[in-house]
Amino acid sequence: MSAEGSGEGEVKMRNAPKPWTRKEEEELRALILRGKSLEAIAMKLGRSPLSIRNKAHKLKLLLKKIY
Repeated sequence: MSAEGSGEGEVKMRNAPKPWTRKEEEELRALILRGKSLEAIAMKLGRSPLSIRNKAHKLKLLLKKIY
């Protein structure tokens, strides 16, 4: 795995997911309750669809299914 550092003693992992804030979790809940699609939620929150799906699962929220 590759790491980058911008300062002495500082190491950042590439592709590490950014932590979710409480505000983002609340916005995720609200968007799901409004029936927004996975793709729309991902675009609004600036996260991947997989990240949205995983967080929704952890929060026990059901995403809208598109057939």
